[in-house]
Amino acid sequence: MIVRCENNQRKHPFEWMSEISRQTAEAVCGTLALDFRWKGKRVEAGVALQYVSLQRIREMNRETRETDRATDVLTYPLLDMEAGKLTRPRQDADLERMEGEPPIVWLGDLVLCPERAAQQAERYGHTFTREIAFLTAHGMLHLFGFDHEDPEEEKEMFALQESILEQLGYHR
Repeated sequence: MIVRCENNQRKHPFEWMSEISRQTAEAVCGTLALDFRWKGKRVEAGVALQYVSLQRIREMNRETRETDRATDVLTYPLLDMEAGKLTRPRQDADLERMEGEPPIVWLGDLVLCPERAAQQAERYGHTFTREIAFLTAHGMLHLFGFDHEDPEEEKEMFALQESILEQLGYHR
């Protein structure tokens, strides 16, 4: 799993957050046991992760979801998936190829707001680290087509999310 992290905020240290997010993203992929292949060969899955300020995530939420408020995580999937399964065949355009490197299938973009994560960690009485892991797992599951629009979907997604966090040692 390739996790490309970019830091566009100044309030929270980037290095340890990117490591927590990387470990969590890998755990989500490992739990779902997805095997991406193209023309019979295994390809790496990738996600682009960006940490942004409260102001920036509010702008992004307004621009892309027409909701004028800061949120904790935004997801921008690149593949059509439902509950961890592709709903359309992969196409050549889904892959990034660089000479001498294995191809990458990009799952999409995750945008996290550490400032909102810190607020939520305090509100829910757990660590900031757990909240970063939680938001990463939550966002990754959205990229894989999981949702919580109806009670049945919510139950499945949240159980999977908690299982992954427990596996990583992030207990409630």
